[in-house]
Amino acid sequence: MIQRYIPVSMSKRLITLTVFITLLFCGYALGDIDIGAKFAGEFMTLGADGRSSGMGETGVAVGGLAGAYWNPALITSVDGGGVLAMHADRFSGVVKYDFITAAQRYSDREVFGLTIFRLGIDDIPLTALQDPNSPISEENYVYVRKWTSDSELAILGTYAINWRENVALGVNGKIINKSVGDNSALGLGFDIGATYNPVKSFQLGARISDVTTTFLGWDTGHNELILPSFGVGAAKTFHHKRLEADVTFAVDMIIRGENRGSADQFDSGILSGDAHFGLEYMVKKVLALRAGFDREHFTAGAGLHIMRFDVDYAYQSHEGLGESHRVSLAYRWNGNPLKKQ
Repeated sequence: MIQRYIPVSMSKRLITLTVFITLLFCGYALGDIDIGAKFAGEFMTLGADGRSSGMGETGVAVGGLAGAYWNPALITSVDGGGVLAMHADRFSGVVKYDFITAAQRYSDREVFGLTIFRLGIDDIPLTALQDPNSPISEENYVYVRKWTSDSELAILGTYAINWRENVALGVNGKIINKSVGDNSALGLGFDIGATYNPVKSFQLGARISDVTTTFLGWDTGHNELILPSFGVGAAKTFHHKRLEADVTFAVDMIIRGENRGSADQFDSGILSGDAHFGLEYMVKKVLALRAGFDREHFTAGAGLHIMRFDVDYAYQSHEGLGESHRVSLAYRWNGNPLKKQ
């Protein structure tokens, strides 16, 4: 019965992926492993584009070019292809966050995507005392021993398919590189996602990030496993004919397999999580105004759609850490420029 719905080519891909994951787990038995290392994958939870960020970081059920980050099944909403780039200054410019993604429809059912994003903190001073064996004083003062940096990079390859008329499935394979001072780590993991459209103006989405756990191997010999997290979202759009406007409400709930305590909105046992809410008001499919809550932090933003271009801005507040600003630019095209039409 399964062969009625899944193409042979997709079956081969799933078999290959299963074998690869099995081999990956066999490798986990080697080395020192910290299972469930808290915050090891935090840089992969910081959002992706101006639209979703302005809507309270709601993206699990909201389609678009940045969909591969939020839910790999979402890129099936791309008609032809496109590219999106985003830059963010977080926490009053201390943290730099850059994101670029591209998606291309390969057939009536299949879409491929490639995403790269990097979080960086430069010019971190490492200090020391002139005489470490004596207390600090005017003569024994603190000086900058050397300057270092922190860099975290992820590369995602995405495959998504319209499995049935109202159901889409997707998978991310991701490579992670982290560098802190003189040490570095290399990691590998997978995300899976699905969307369901019972009606045209309503969409449900679900994703499991790090579904096989994401492995991080440090050059120190110490290894880490990032535990899975589960996200579910819903988005509903209302059209007002008289005003020629669309109003979209979105809500996401994220559950993590590691109890992060007060860092999340709620926690119970080994689990913790938080909620996200967003609103978008778009006039004549050109100008958009947005607002939301990323957990307890207020967000706002605006967007402009002109021909094949999208420009989006998002503002995020964070008590104690300063403000964050994001700007993203997207360009879309029809068809597949790499294939003969």
